[in-house]
Amino acid sequence: ASVLDAHRTTRFWASEELSTVADWGGAGCWGRMLNQNFVRMNATSSIAWSLVWSAYPNLECFGNGLLYAYEPWSGSYEVMPPVWVTAHTTQFTQPGWQYLPQGEGAGLLAGGGTFVTIASRHFDHFTVVLETLRGQCFYHEGCYHTKEASGPQTVRLHLGHAKARRLLAAAQRGGGLLEVWSTNQTHWFVRQPDVHIDVYGTITLSIEADSIVTVTTLRNASNRGVRHPEDKRTSVTHVAFGSEGPTQALESSFPIPYEENFNGLSRDPRFFADQGGAFEMVDAGGEERGSKDAGRGNGVLEQRVVIPPIAWIGHSPSPFTLVGGVNWTDVGVQVSVRLHRQPPEEGTDVTQTAGQMPPVIDAVDLHKGSDFSHVGLCTRISRYQFFGGAKATPEGYCLEIVQTAPPQWMLTAGSVTLESGLLEHAGAVLTAKAGWLQLRLDARGARLNAWIGDARVASLIDTAFPFGQVALRCGYHHCQYDDLKIQALEPLPPSPGDRRPLLRAASAASFDYHGRTCDPAPRLARRRTDFTGFVGFSFVPKTQVHVKALGRLSVSGGHPWAKVHNVSLFRLRTDGVSAPRSNDEARSQQQRLIASVALPTEPVDQVGVDQTDDGWVYAQLRQPVLLEGGREYVLVSSELENGDTFYDAAVSAEADEGIYVRGPVYLDRSQTWHRLHEGPVVFGPLNALLAEKTEPVIKRAMGHLRRLVGFGN
Repeated sequence: ASVLDAHRTTRFWASEELSTVADWGGAGCWGRMLNQNFVRMNATSSIAWSLVWSAYPNLECFGNGLLYAYEPWSGSYEVMPPVWVTAHTTQFTQPGWQYLPQGEGAGLLAGGGTFVTIASRHFDHFTVVLETLRGQCFYHEGCYHTKEASGPQTVRLHLGHAKARRLLAAAQRGGGLLEVWSTNQTHWFVRQPDVHIDVYGTITLSIEADSIVTVTTLRNASNRGVRHPEDKRTSVTHVAFGSEGPTQALESSFPIPYEENFNGLSRDPRFFADQGGAFEMVDAGGEERGSKDAGRGNGVLEQRVVIPPIAWIGHSPSPFTLVGGVNWTDVGVQVSVRLHRQPPEEGTDVTQTAGQMPPVIDAVDLHKGSDFSHVGLCTRISRYQFFGGAKATPEGYCLEIVQTAPPQWMLTAGSVTLESGLLEHAGAVLTAKAGWLQLRLDARGARLNAWIGDARVASLIDTAFPFGQVALRCGYHHCQYDDLKIQALEPLPPSPGDRRPLLRAASAASFDYHGRTCDPAPRLARRRTDFTGFVGFSFVPKTQVHVKALGRLSVSGGHPWAKVHNVSLFRLRTDGVSAPRSNDEARSQQQRLIASVALPTEPVDQVGVDQTDDGWVYAQLRQPVLLEGGREYVLVSSELENGDTFYDAAVSAEADEGIYVRGPVYLDRSQTWHRLHEGPVVFGPLNALLAEKTEPVIKRAMGHLRRLVGFGN
């Protein structure tokens, strides 16, 4: 404000002031900004990104909108707090109204906060907006007040100067009563008792901390949505007087099975979300929808942008488009694809390149701007982080055709190539001549199968991405797609009756849709290769139990030489795991090895080793070992820096009902066991198979268990 005082003729424009989650904190940031922009610098226009958040929730900056409507197939939407904060200004003004300057209707509240007055052109109506909002903005927390309100304050507004006296006359024509509306964290846009202007032209009201209040001569405000009776798809969110905010409209999952033949008249297929490039429906010959030549043949989807755009933050994402449910797990998807014919090098054709070795293609380099054309189909795209830098890639599984000489295929998990190979001769000819090829991916449990045409080119186990959407990929060149089909696959059957895992389930994904960050949900536990020692978790059996096998989840990545993994079970001889306070304490923390196995990290035909389609690898013990109830044990794997890969201690675990998981532990070069925290979270993850035979523990052991884990408190 002080800078602008010296430059009264300077003109400026609003940019993107608001970019924050649409919770109460975001509403406070927005409402405070609307008032402060005028109080501090006479700005009467503010811009929020975005008006309606209709992006898939696994993309960056989730919730940066005033209204949520990210399930267009269901008609569901949710009116969020920033909408009601906005209504405190927009429902009580009209185009052409003007803000009154500081000292004549705008300024700071004595107890903290701001107020502004907006009057009609002829001063026959006016609105006062007062706020003491304390919500946190997305970036740098936003501009707070010079003085923050710490509690309720009484505010007296006096209509004394010349313009205000005209407003007083307008209010008196309405009987001297003004409507009052308020919003706070628990009550959104609620009508309060009217206030009266006294004979001296003074309005007196109370405003709480972290709230916004509107006082107005207008009487047409509403906190109810409008719904057309014939439109049964639209879920209306409204707030009744005295309620604690709007309820969320009913949601529904993305419809499956889903098919799209791209024959519609629109240029944009429904529910697709382009993240790079531009995917449009055209005739197979390339004519746009709506052109005079369109509509004569089969419709297809085409990636149309052939020159990478100017990068916003250093790189332009490789073209791909998303569709489907963000929580899809067991899904089969297929699509027909083709690359446009590329000018061949002089004197070469596909028959001449047969038998040659194609160039080695890095998955990251391919999508940063490779000279090779490519087209692909993806499944289980769990998220995409554009702000992740030049190496950012859709986090999921992709099967792609690359037009090298000779043409080849790649199956990737994010930026990691799982398998690759050359196209069969017929497929190579079709690729070179811009013919159609069918790609198919099935993801069921941790088993991934890939087909090109009728040939299955890959079948493998990978646990990196357990759920996500479908995507179509391309480069900055023309690609076409047709006859997309997505269907749900039967989930894996429950574990056989003779298989009782110590951990019933383990998930490396976590969700936080209220974080003020553009790092999208879900967050996947970090895969590490930077530690030497033992990692795992500690647990306490509630009763005696037998262990017949030890296991570990398959985790891709790591050094190709790390093909065997040691998994061990120890019983602690002291009560619990902790960081030692002295060397003597470290020496006193001894453990007894109960069992140990060597697990292969790749599929092998080995007696006693079992790899399941949900990603676990188990090695049977020669004979079951007995674990005592009430004693603490640690299940760990040995790790070598730059060797095999394991998940950091962010894997949530659901244990067998007879097991209590105490938390993640590790043993480093100090030869001391450390627990990071208490709770059902583990490194690894590791597992064990329990024998069905159990016996009651003696009372002394159960008493020890109560002391150890707090049972019965």
